[in-house]
Amino acid sequence: MEIKNVTIIGLGTLGGSLGLAIKKFNPEIIVTGIDKASVLVRAKNLGAIDNGCLYNELNVGLQNADLVILATSIRGIQDILPKIALYLKDGSIVTDTGMTKRQICEIAKKSLRDNITFIGGHPLVGYKRGGIGLSNPYIFSNNPYILTPIDESPSELDILKPLIESIGARVFVMNPVIHDRLMGEINSVLQIIAIAHTNSIFCDLDEGFIDVATVLGGERFRNFSQPLLVEPYYWEEVFKSNLDVIKNHIEKLNKNLKKIIESLDSEDTGDFYKLYEKAKAYISKVPMYKKGFQSKLHYLYVTIEDKPGSIAKLTSIIAEKGYDIRDIELVKIKENEVVLIKVAFKSQSIASKVGKLLMEKGYRYNMYISYDFDGIY
Repeated sequence: MEIKNVTIIGLGTLGGSLGLAIKKFNPEIIVTGIDKASVLVRAKNLGAIDNGCLYNELNVGLQNADLVILATSIRGIQDILPKIALYLKDGSIVTDTGMTKRQICEIAKKSLRDNITFIGGHPLVGYKRGGIGLSNPYIFSNNPYILTPIDESPSELDILKPLIESIGARVFVMNPVIHDRLMGEINSVLQIIAIAHTNSIFCDLDEGFIDVATVLGGERFRNFSQPLLVEPYYWEEVFKSNLDVIKNHIEKLNKNLKKIIESLDSEDTGDFYKLYEKAKAYISKVPMYKKGFQSKLHYLYVTIEDKPGSIAKLTSIIAEKGYDIRDIELVKIKENEVVLIKVAFKSQSIASKVGKLLMEKGYRYNMYISYDFDGIY
């Protein structure tokens, strides 16, 4: 089967981004969106869909769909699966974007006919909220996109996988049980630790020290706890749909915390170093965040004056010599005095040449040849 018609149910930021990406990289595919009337108008104006239907017009929106993507909340996906079953055409594929997979796959297996194939999906693009207006066709670029077929390896996987790869994502195929274990232990428990850790710090802190504590926490604490800014109902449904995994891992975590404390309590801290080095070896394998770039970037940290036109002047000097800036970011600022700018290049050779050029122009810089760290301790 060839995918010619795609229907996306739920055109929030993620559903809208899928529509935009499919239309950009596969313009011949007809995309139909199902949502509220106001959302459908915006989605069509943005070019995320060709046609739109309301939720009470499921039969119309699904009648020609070769692929149906459920891009609502986890509960929304679970609720709508039995409702769409009547209207799906024979041989169609259904997938979703939920952050947990076991419960969704179980409901799909009970609800859908034997000639409909359900393949769970989870694009790892972070929590995206803000509606269709924040949709972006490039958010999948170089990011993992997990597919979790119910059966071992259905032939339909060979139809869906190329479509997902065409929008720039890296596809990983795994069992729904393995998916939920890994995502629960890696992401969900980390979020629960952030809740507990933050409350432990501030719950009995005198009012006068709260502002001081937030400053001392700095960027490292902010990055760790920032997911708490997401609305709690999002995490609540993620946690509840994977609670057994979370409970088991927290038990394991408590045992490891006890081992660390015991190793530090001992006169011989050799066990602590072993535990630390073991964790360090694992974390060194975690890939850097590269903003979608396929290869490592090479950075210059350049100090410039804090006045209008300084960034434009810096980039003009680089551009005039034909050097391509791959990324640029304002790192630190001392208002009305200096700004630290991070500029990235494709290779060490280019970064070195630009560094030499900037020195000749009177700039100060530091060079980070291969890796970029958010904090140095």
